[in-house]
Amino acid sequence: MKYSILIIFALSISPIFSQCDWNNDGQLDVLDIVQTVDCILNDCWEEYGCTDSNACNYNSDADIDDGSCLYLDCNGECGGSASLDECGVCDGPGAIYECGCGDIPDNYCDCEGNTFDDCNVCGGNNETMDCNGVCDGTWIFDDFEVCCENPVEVWQDLDNDGLGDPNIETQITCFYQNGWVTNDFDLDDYCFSNDYDCNGECDGLAFENECGCVEGDTGLEPEFCYGCTDSDAYNFNPEATIDDGSCEYDGLVYDIDGNVYNTVIIGEQEWMLENLKVTHFSNGDPIPHITNNSEWPNQVGGAYCYYNNDLANLNVYGNLYNWWTVDDSRGIAPEGWHIPNNAEWEQLINYLGIYQQPGGKMKEVGTLHWLPPNTGATNESGFTALPGGLRRDNNGAFEYIGSDGNFWSTSTPNNGNVGSVLYLNYSQSGADISGMFSSYGISVRCIKD
Repeated sequence: MKYSILIIFALSISPIFSQCDWNNDGQLDVLDIVQTVDCILNDCWEEYGCTDSNACNYNSDADIDDGSCLYLDCNGECGGSASLDECGVCDGPGAIYECGCGDIPDNYCDCEGNTFDDCNVCGGNNETMDCNGVCDGTWIFDDFEVCCENPVEVWQDLDNDGLGDPNIETQITCFYQNGWVTNDFDLDDYCFSNDYDCNGECDGLAFENECGCVEGDTGLEPEFCYGCTDSDAYNFNPEATIDDGSCEYDGLVYDIDGNVYNTVIIGEQEWMLENLKVTHFSNGDPIPHITNNSEWPNQVGGAYCYYNNDLANLNVYGNLYNWWTVDDSRGIAPEGWHIPNNAEWEQLINYLGIYQQPGGKMKEVGTLHWLPPNTGATNESGFTALPGGLRRDNNGAFEYIGSDGNFWSTSTPNNGNVGSVLYLNYSQSGADISGMFSSYGISVRCIKD
């Protein structure tokens, strides 16, 4: 009867027994229950709790640690969350000061424990102090460890002619004695006169003037540095250092359409700097604009176009006109200007030097517009000729942009079917005047009356 009651009691607390599989067979059977009841009656049951003696809630009666251990925080609170910061302060703010956990200590200039040197440089060792004891001073030691403000370089004067020998090692010294000089002009042994010109030539003829050392063997004329120094002038000379009052300035010219052109004076002539872009005769009549290739050769009378019918080419190279436009009595040049004849082209060529690469002196420099090599191009005249190409007289095709620059003349070498042009080429530095059939489309430059 006694055991029946215990078994019934044990079954009533079977949830506890679910952890009492004494024979480890994976199930709770009668033997497990009996052994569990026996353990209860004989007080052999194990107690759960914190078994770590270092914990503040240590349970000396606990047999099995249940993970409930708590520990004192830095404030002495059992299970508290307070902790030491990086500076060792409980619940402190951390390294927030100039040196982390504190300010710069007294008598120091930084957190590394450095101090100011005599020149007030933190951590310095007086390296900014000169040899005279002055901070940021200019005194230095010479080659003999003598301290002075302006030591000089000296050369040995072996022949006592007052000229130092540049082939002997020099000295930097505060005080130099006889036999040493502050120049190295003794350039050779054969110049018995020791008379050197400013170019270093014995008994030379070079001399100093406002431009520097000139004449003699320098290859420089006495007034080579004189010229126009105003960059706004068309004859600005970037190599000139003394302005001689020769600056000349370009004017502005407007055609009937309102296009604006700069000008340049070359010798006794004044030329427009850009190719003509006008689309009307001077009386206001429109110049026929022909874009169709087949219509261009059949046009008898004035006509214009721009290369490849591309407006980008118009902006750079201007229009191309047939010769009938140039020869029309209504005129296309701005007021006070005209299209040059052969004599005026020849005057320009002769001024630039007919055998001295006149074409190169007229062509824009570089290969932005001209094809390489753009032989001889210096544009020293300021004419700035561009390779606008042409339009063929037989089929209306556009050709030779970048390679040829052609400019109409009003002169007629043979008859009304042939006009004259000034011809420039990317691979030549000369300038030629030749005939061109009237139906060709050619650039126009104007000259002042």
